Amino acid sequence: ALPGSAVAVDGDLVFLSLKEQRQQDGYWLPASALLGTVRGMWNVLVLMPEQQSDRFLLERRSVEVLHRDGDRVFIRGAVQSGEQVVSAGLHRLVAGQVVRTLEAGS
Repeated sequence: ALPGSAVAVDGDLVFLSLKEQRQQDGYWLPASALLGTVRGMWNVLVLMPEQQSDRFLLERRSVEVLHRDGDRVFIRGAVQSGEQVVSAGLHRLVAGQVVRTLEAGS
């Protein structure tokens, strides 16, 4: 029911903001880690270590965005606990590319 102070007539469009909490498996990522795809799905680039090397192979993984909160997203999909995801600079990278990581401030 609308509050008594609302000025509205039958057929007017209204917006509802409803907070709801759910227990859900997934991961928080910066929104900048997302690559758009088709049909509402998204991709991320995961760093896959190469054997006996300090290099990583970038692998594209499909994820679903369950929630967005400002500059971060809560996702589920083909990402496992402990895997490293590229969070920025995606415009310079492609799946299958070999990269090295740098320490922050390097």
